[in-house]
Amino acid sequence: MRREHMYFIIILIIILCTVVILRLKQQQIDEFREWKDAQPVENTGKRTYTDDGGSYLIEYPADWDVEDHSFKNEMIRADINRDEIVGFQIRLLENPGIPEQDYTGRYLTTFAEEMRTHWQGRVEIISAMKNIGEGFHHWQGSLSLIRADDSKWFLKEYIWFNNDRILVFQSGTPWKYRELYEPILDEVAASVEFTR
Repeated sequence: MRREHMYFIIILIIILCTVVILRLKQQQIDEFREWKDAQPVENTGKRTYTDDGGSYLIEYPADWDVEDHSFKNEMIRADINRDEIVGFQIRLLENPGIPEQDYTGRYLTTFAEEMRTHWQGRVEIISAMKNIGEGFHHWQGSLSLIRADDSKWFLKEYIWFNNDRILVFQSGTPWKYRELYEPILDEVAASVEFTR
């Protein structure tokens, strides 16, 4: 009887070990698929989004989707994204006429507070707003956000001043994709052209 018990226990241990190994293998496969799906598609080309009412245009990766809101003639002009992996929202605001540095600092702080409240999370400013480029330039700053569901996100804000208007890109991606997508977000931001 003891020998049968021992064989039963050994078989049970082998079965449990097999189940654990198969689950770990499946988890690795799932993580690889998620990582692979998040990779930018190379050489997809570019598309151009033009907002005639906002007097600007941008280039973005051709495999991203656009939800155009410019016809509503409201603050939010468009949402441009790739699945739930990366994207940005374009906003167009009136220029209140205060110095750019003051405005951008306040705007980043307001954005951080909006994200903290909306996602019920914790926000940290990674880099304060700074002026990028010479001549026609823009401001940018970045945040980290840990949402209530414990997912960590990278958020980056870009701001341009153009006469009586201010153009804002509010972008984001899960933190684990930051190094992959921040250069693409920067490239999209660098493509901005004002048409008036």
